[in-house]
Amino acid sequence: YNIFNLRLFQNFFPPLCISEEMTNMEVLALRYLVALYPLLLVLVIYALVCLYDKNFKPLVLVWRPFGAIISCFRKQFNVRHSLIHAFASFFLLSFFSFSAVSYSFFHHNYLRHINSSIISTIFFWDGSGTHTNISVLTFTMLIVFAILPIVLMLVYP
Repeated sequence: YNIFNLRLFQNFFPPLCISEEMTNMEVLALRYLVALYPLLLVLVIYALVCLYDKNFKPLVLVWRPFGAIISCFRKQFNVRHSLIHAFASFFLLSFFSFSAVSYSFFHHNYLRHINSSIISTIFFWDGSGTHTNISVLTFTMLIVFAILPIVLMLVYP
């Protein structure tokens, strides 16, 4: 089930430590790169399609052997709707990944006294509350990649 969480290679490669000085907040911020992967893949595919439409010679020469296979495939299936559904799936995976990482940053915990009374609310994982750069990153990612697409879908159905 890791493929649906965009954890494609965790079953094949052992865990990797990038730096021993990284905090939990910085490791969680790296999950934004995993969420960006499907969007970058869609942008690369779109750029390749645009270059192919403008007869970019190296791309046309590389793609020529696959032309017969693709033309046969187009005759049997409705490729346009399949591509739209595939791109929509990529966007949906990215949307949920951005939302999950952003909301996990803002998940709050309670600092409790020994007699179980609540002393204060902690909004960050380590309890310091001084992570301005990560909170700015989280707000930006949440607004641009999670809230803005919902608003655009509501405005332009």
